[in-house]
Amino acid sequence: MKSSYKKKRNKEISLRGQKSKKNSYKFSIQSLQETWQVIFFTSVSCGLIALFINNAWLPISSKKVLIKGNQHFDKEEIIKASGLKFPKPLLEIIPKRIEANLIKKLSLQAVSIHRQIIPNQLFIEVSERTPIAYAQRQGLLGTENGMVDKSAEWIPIDWEVKDIKNITLYIQGWERNHRALVEFILLNQENLGSPLKQINITSNGEITLKTDYFDSINLGSNSSLLEKQLKILSHLSESLPSHFMNKTGLTIDLRDLSKPELQTGNAL
Repeated sequence: MKSSYKKKRNKEISLRGQKSKKNSYKFSIQSLQETWQVIFFTSVSCGLIALFINNAWLPISSKKVLIKGNQHFDKEEIIKASGLKFPKPLLEIIPKRIEANLIKKLSLQAVSIHRQIIPNQLFIEVSERTPIAYAQRQGLLGTENGMVDKSAEWIPIDWEVKDIKNITLYIQGWERNHRALVEFILLNQENLGSPLKQINITSNGEITLKTDYFDSINLGSNSSLLEKQLKILSHLSESLPSHFMNKTGLTIDLRDLSKPELQTGNAL
């Protein structure tokens, strides 16, 4: 009986040993597979990192710059205004600096810059202002042509070079310190009694308007009166007899609101 028990015990020990060897073998195979997976993915990762770094420092040309959202400014104008000089590595391009340059020099509403490393490209998406009037101002090099939007912000579009259609309003003498006054007139132009055709501003701030009805509307330089002046102008345009409106050279002087002067003949 002891002999039978001993054989049974030896058999159990042998089976455990075999099972242990099998488990050890499976563990070795699994460990080897995991090791090769780690080596493989590490190699791929290192390769991708090397490719990423290489592409990031590889100089790109202007052909790799893609512009989106532009209507009035072409690719060459946008690149010039951005301050970028090509060829240039992507990692040396600072998006915030480009955005600031474009907003300042082209008077854009918004700019978004995206650097793509693989493949290496530079994306510039712009949001331009919508011009509603031709404009002129005095710059360091003399008279400058441009345009303005509904907020009277200057847009550096040379309308003598570019064909901007469906614009009938002209602003002469635009200056930064008069922008708010011009904006107020533009926002209220529907209340003038007839379509606004021209805004003239002298160097000392004298404002003169021209509409379909009036060849000259002298508002003077007192900006505090502007709101009342436009209301009076609207009232006069609605109340004047039709035979007055058909006359040429109709002018009105609103510098003194207590006695507005209406004249026909030569414009002031």
